[in-house]
Amino acid sequence: KRYPFPVHVYEIINHCDTEAPQVASWGEDGRHFVVKDITSFETTFIPKFYNPIKYTSFVKQMNNYGFVNVSRLSTSERDSRREYWRHDFFVKGEIEMVKKIQIQKKKFSRQRETVESLKG
Repeated sequence: KRYPFPVHVYEIINHCDTEAPQVASWGEDGRHFVVKDITSFETTFIPKFYNPIKYTSFVKQMNNYGFVNVSRLSTSERDSRREYWRHDFFVKGEIEMVKKIQIQKKKFSRQRETVESLKG
C-alpha cells in the first residue's frame, strides 16, 4: 500500500531519532521534530523512505499537508540551519493520528469558486 507523505516523514523521523539523531529527531515533548543536518536529511534519509527529492520540495510538501515551521530565530551559526516542524496530528508514538493528516486545499481554489459563482 502506498502511504501518504506524512507517514513517510514519520518513518524518517523515527529512524533518525534512534539511528542518526544528529540529523533529525523528535523534540522532547514528542509533538514536534527537528531537522538538524539538512544536507544529510535530503541526500540520505529522504530517499531511503520516500522518493529522492530536494529539501525545498520536502518543505513544499510539508506546507501542503499543513505542517508549521516553528523554527526559532537563532543568532548562533550552528543552529541557523535547524528547522523545527509541528502538526497537531504528528505526534511521536501516534501513527494512527499521522495517517489522518490530509493535504490541505489550496486557498486560491476557494477564491476561484467564489468568483465563478458570482459570474453565474
